[in-house]
Amino acid sequence: MKQSDFEALVWTQWAKAPNEKIQPEEIRPMKNVQTYSRQDALAQDTEWQFTAWAEPYPDDDDPWMSPNHPTNRDKRVIESVTGIWMELINEELFKLKEVMIDIDDTKIIEKKDEDGNVIETTQQMGYRSDVPFTSTFNKSVYDVIQKEHMRLQTDVGQSIYTKALLRFEVWFKANGFIEAHGHEIEPFWAKAYTGAVAINEPDAETPPPLSNDHKWEDVLLEIQLLKKGVFQLRVFHPSLDKQNGVVVPLGNWQDKLRDILIMHGAELSIYLDPEILIRNWGKRWEVDSITKQDINKLRAQLKSAIGITNQKPIFDMRNGKWQFQPYIRLHKNFHHKVTGRILSEDDTELLHAYAYMQPRWLLEKLGI
Repeated sequence: MKQSDFEALVWTQWAKAPNEKIQPEEIRPMKNVQTYSRQDALAQDTEWQFTAWAEPYPDDDDPWMSPNHPTNRDKRVIESVTGIWMELINEELFKLKEVMIDIDDTKIIEKKDEDGNVIETTQQMGYRSDVPFTSTFNKSVYDVIQKEHMRLQTDVGQSIYTKALLRFEVWFKANGFIEAHGHEIEPFWAKAYTGAVAINEPDAETPPPLSNDHKWEDVLLEIQLLKKGVFQLRVFHPSLDKQNGVVVPLGNWQDKLRDILIMHGAELSIYLDPEILIRNWGKRWEVDSITKQDINKLRAQLKSAIGITNQKPIFDMRNGKWQFQPYIRLHKNFHHKVTGRILSEDDTELLHAYAYMQPRWLLEKLGI
């Protein structure tokens, strides 16, 4: 997304108060975003329209909250909890929102009958998280108003955005981010999102090989090196060609996301430990950090490329590590090129680790 396009959205849409007046000095962070799909959105008055809620500040006599008189008292109480209703219209943001929503399938409870058929599904509180999107949105808005803040201070000696910037800084700290102006989060116009990388829609000739009817735990992703700098992802699943799988190109992936996946595949582990990956492979692949936002973007890219969007391919971090649901490894020739180790009976430890880095259905097929 172009920075100029996002700036225009901030000044014309996100700075719009509930009374329809543009009040840029009252800009505040996004609290939540509505997580419906494009199909649901078609019922809206305008395509690519979606609802979000801005942070309320009831203790600061917030002018964007409903007036505190008897007829609106209940609404003001509700706004203090849910946030202030906002409306945005933008195709790129809508698509990013949809793919960046994080699903926690541990909070989706399925009740099955005796034959193993799902007869009831319960989605527990918090099964969907919009933090990957809201944090990136808020970082982008922060950068826009910080830029204008600095311009005003230079040109006229004072700025109307001091309070707004403080609100964002407080939001980032409250949500576990170190600082708003750091590099822990990138804005929507950063390289990671150029050309809508995070929401790549597969070419018509190569649609996603799987769908929401499938499960990540049954997926094996094998990364292949075709020639110098050219990689592809081979996807194995019981519903696909069990011998050869289906190829998904990696040419349109952000380099860093592709390289993190390769580094993880070389480790032959379901756990991604940033410190270990940087120590073992960071210099070779020129990756000096792996942040929470990198993992959020990798989740989104995997969902988009493979087609399973209603489950998490990567669980939330625990004890400094992220757990992957799909099994990921390098093709044996690529593994040898990267690690220098040959898959043979002379290296039983490697052979064992490589063989077990695949789903149960493949292990059963091999008689393991």
